[in-house]
Amino acid sequence: MPGTESSACRVRRSSSRALGRCGSGRGSRDRCGGGRRGRNQRGGRFLATVVNGVAAVVFIAATDVDWAAAGVIAAGSTLGGWLGAKVGRRLPPAVLRGVIVLVGGTAAVAVAL
Repeated sequence: MPGTESSACRVRRSSSRALGRCGSGRGSRDRCGGGRRGRNQRGGRFLATVVNGVAAVVFIAATDVDWAAAGVIAAGSTLGGWLGAKVGRRLPPAVLRGVIVLVGGTAAVAVAL
């Protein structure tokens, strides 16, 4: 019911949202008003894993893989994903969009040349 929540509870919930903690633990659905979002994201991650796994198997079977280059790409992707998530959560949305456009544009120009 609106208005029955204590001010301490409202502050705790709003600070959890501001820190990006919604959906990150047991019972977070109750705190952050989630619902099916976490389940849908898990399903999407599972499907992405399956599709990428099948693609990797087909690629390995169809061609000769340079495992040294694959290892460097895997390490860079893992480190970039981890650091990108940490930095991206701290940036304002407009700055993050600008960085994404800049990096994407630079990559497009590099590929075109």
